[in-house]
This record gives sequence, C-alpha cells and structure tokens, in this order.
Amino acid sequence: MDQNELAKRTADRLEEIRGLKPLIHHITNFVVMNETANATLAIGALPVMCHAREEVAEMAAMSGALVLNIGTLWPELVEAMLIAGKSANANGVPIVFDPVGAGATKLRTDSSLRILSELKVKIVRGNSGEVGVVAGQGGVVRGVESYGTKGDLVEVARTISTRFGAVGAITGKRDTVVDKSRIGYCDNGHQMLTTITGTGCTATTLVAAFAAV
Repeated sequence: MDQNELAKRTADRLEEIRGLKPLIHHITNFVVMNETANATLAIGALPVMCHAREEVAEMAAMSGALVLNIGTLWPELVEAMLIAGKSANANGVPIVFDPVGAGATKLRTDSSLRILSELKVKIVRGNSGEVGVVAGQGGVVRGVESYGTKGDLVEVARTISTRFGAVGAITGKRDTVVDKSRIGYCDNGHQMLTTITGTGCTATTLVAAFAAV
C-alpha cells in the first residue's frame, strides 16, 4: 500500500470514528486516566473507565473496543481484565493490550502473559522493552520505562503476531507495526514524548478507537 492510499484509508476511518462515536471501554492506568479519556473524546469516540468485576462483562459487551492497560496493577484488577476480555471475545469486540512495565516485576510479566494466553487479543501496543519481554525475546525495563530490547524490533513485533495472533505495535522514535504478512513504520516519534506521563497510554487509546471501526 502506498502512502497516499494509507492516508486516505486513515482519513476514512477517522471520519467513521467521528460518525459512529464507538464506546471505548478502558480498564487502565489510574495515573493517566483523565488524559486518555480526553484523547478518546478528542478523536471522536466515547470513553468509559470501568473496573469493577461486577460490571466489566456487561460494559465490554456493548463497547466498540476494550483497552487493557496494566500501568497500575493489583491481582484483582487482572481478574477484572480477564472477565471483561472473555466477554469482549464472545461479542466480537477487539482488545488492545498495553503491557505497561512488563519485565520490571514478576507480577507484571506473569499478568501480561496470562492475559495474552487466556484472551484473544487483537493488538499489543507497548514500548520496545515491554513488547520484547512478552514476546520472550528480552527487554530492559525500569519501573514503567523502556531501556530497549535485545532483539530486532521487526522480529520482536512479528513474534507477537506468530505467538499470540495479535498485531505487534512497538512505539518509540520510529513506530514499528507488524502482523503476519505486513510491516509498517511511522516516524513521528520524538524524544520529548518521554519527558511527560502517558504518551504511550494515549497511543493505546487512539489505536483502540481505530480498532473499533
């Protein structure tokens, strides 16, 4: 696909988002919840931040896409994510997973792998360290910040596709997006994006809005 065709398809999908206003269900990072809600509204979709196990299945079923983000994590939240994810899978709702801080602690790594093994995730969006860890190719993560991966980014993202059947999207100065048959790049990243909180989480939200259409 050439750049003009890609730009046209992107613009068409953006108009579709603004026309349909899909509901984007977030089980997400408390640190950036307000920013991601505003980003969802800005692109034309509707955000809902719904975490209680008693209602996540119902909310996921009526949504256009489900965001699972482990930025602020505890075991009960993982259970809520799995309940919501199974409902999303049953109702054909795409799941976008953000493995925030995977590799930093055993809880984050194990929770990420459990989500990816028990749910059918459509897209995994993360930084190079996080995605490298869940792909099994290694990564260096301190807290929730990436210090790189040991593998080639295309191969890391491709492993996400072959191992979990999901699109692998690694964001950074150059974004690398890989599915089973295609590779895409986007060179709009900037070092300044690492100096504020939530730019990766915001990217996940915007990806989910497009996944919804």
